[in-house]
Formats: sequence, structure tokens, C-alpha cells
Amino acid sequence: MERSKIHISLDHVPENERIDYWRALCEPLYSISAADDYDAPPSGSLIVQSVGNLYVAHTSFSGQIGSRDRGVISRSIDPNYTIVLTLTGHTYWETNGMLMETDPGDITICDLNVPVRWKGYGENLSITVERRFIETVINRKKIHGRLLKAALPLTKLLRSYILGVRAVMDELPIESSDAVQDSLMSLIMSVNGSVGSEILDSRLGPSVVLKNRVLDFIDQNLFDRDLSPDMLAQRFRVSRAHLYRAFEDVDGIATIIKEKRLAYAYRELASSKAGRGRIRDISGVLGFSSPEQFSKAFRGYFGCAPGDVKSEQRVPDRNADGVGFYFEHMMSISESQKR
Repeated sequence: MERSKIHISLDHVPENERIDYWRALCEPLYSISAADDYDAPPSGSLIVQSVGNLYVAHTSFSGQIGSRDRGVISRSIDPNYTIVLTLTGHTYWETNGMLMETDPGDITICDLNVPVRWKGYGENLSITVERRFIETVINRKKIHGRLLKAALPLTKLLRSYILGVRAVMDELPIESSDAVQDSLMSLIMSVNGSVGSEILDSRLGPSVVLKNRVLDFIDQNLFDRDLSPDMLAQRFRVSRAHLYRAFEDVDGIATIIKEKRLAYAYRELASSKAGRGRIRDISGVLGFSSPEQFSKAFRGYFGCAPGDVKSEQRVPDRNADGVGFYFEHMMSISESQKR
């Protein structure tokens, strides 16, 4: 999908079906629910454009609550960040223990692999940025949840750039999608006055190279019972302390291994019947000492028992591109609207 555009509106959806339709549309990104302090039910519209690996979305939405919890994250397997420009309205955000309020002109930076909850209404313009453009330059823990207020001069410059990208999406060369994301990150670093201390020594410095190699190795050896910080330290010939520092922003390498295994388990359970035998098989292949230990870790991470995962939920190919999956999902919803 090199260049595409899709516009989804609820205008032609029967009124009694609109809430379910909107929830289904948003399902890969957020679990949508009604908010008591808004009279109208959840609804909205979307215009999404893609050029190469660059995606721009214009979203209009009534008052509602959106939740991106561990379950949603595990089903969507999205590797990207999103830069959200508030055009109109007002939204409250909650993530990583932080509370934020966004007004028109404000810009929010979100890691789609981190839980977030919001409540609000209005219009947003979002641009996706691939993880490689951010995490090779900036400490991910520092950038997620960053709120850039509209009054800052450099925020105004960034806002103009985002609006400019949307304006030229129809004529933007496909091969320039990487350059657009790279330029966007350069502007974000300029806006963020404290970002200097978070920039790595080099875009391709040793820590970045090590992290990428370790993450690739974990993905390829997720079912190896010996996979552990000790094994990785030996495999990559670094000390455990060095390995921990490389992944300090995500609470260490052991956390990465556990979260990747639990995310895999969620997707497997969501794509099959979560009976006792199935849970036992999954816990065994992922190296848990017992189904009980697996269930405890699963509940602690997702807030529900393995048997509570609904098997009918759509689960994407775990090798698929995250935003590409959203686009395909929206295309299927749009086609159903036409029928």
C-alpha cells in the first residue's frame, strides 16, 4: 500500500448502529466507551492518508472515553509513536501516572506500546512516526506523554509543519516518507528544551546497536527456556550491569522478555479457545514453571485471567506492520459501510 486515502463517516450508518460501528472502527487503537458528562453517544469520523510508511489521520469525535490498555496493545502489536495535534475541543489524558489536558494548538507525543486513557471531544490531526526515528535519538521513557503547549514559539513551528505535511500528502513522493518523519523528529527535539540530556551520543551509537540486536534476538528466541539476562549478557559479551543500563528506560531486560512473552500469550489466547489445556500448553512453551505462575503474571500485566480473553477478538498477524493493520481494518469497515 504505497499511497492510499480513506474517509469514514457515520452519516450513512443507521442511527441505532452508530455506537457499535464507531467502537468497531476504533477497536485496534482504543476501547471506546460513553462518558457520563457528555449527552451525545460516542461517534466520530476519520480521514486517513498514507504515503509509503507515513500515515496522517484527521479525527473528529464527540465526547467519549478511549482506553488503550495492555489487552488492546497486545492485539495491535503497533511499533510506532503518534504525534497528536489538537485542532479543536478539549481532552484529558492519563498515562504512566501523569495527568494532562490538551487544548487547541497543543501537541502530544504518545508511544503506542504504553497504556493511555483519555476523555474528551474535538478534532485531532495525528502523524505516525516509526520507532526507529525516535528511540535511536531519544530516551523513550522521556518522550512518551510529552505535552507541548500551543503558546511556545517552536510548538507553533511544529504545528505549521504537521499541517503542511497534511496539505501535501496527495503530491508527496513515496520515497520521501522517511525524510518527513526524520524532519518531524528534529523539530520535536528543538521544541523540547530538556531533550539535550536525553539524546544518545550518536544516532547509531553502541547502546542503540546493542538494543536493536538484543531485541531481534529475543524475538527469534522467545520460546527458549534459557532466555534470560544472563544468557543475553553471555551471548553479546557484555556485563549484566551494561545490559541493564541499555534497557533501564523500560525497567530492564527481564521486563522486556516477560512482556513479549505475555503479549504473545494474549494473541494466542485471543485466536483460540482459552481452555485449561490451551493455557497449560502456552505457559509451558513460554517457559513458565506452572500454569499458576503464568496466570499470576498474566493477571498482573493485563488485569484479567487468561481464561477471560475473548477468542472472537480479531488478532493481527504478529509480523504485520501496526499502522498498516489499522489501515486494513478501516478499509474493511469502510467496505461494510458501503454494502
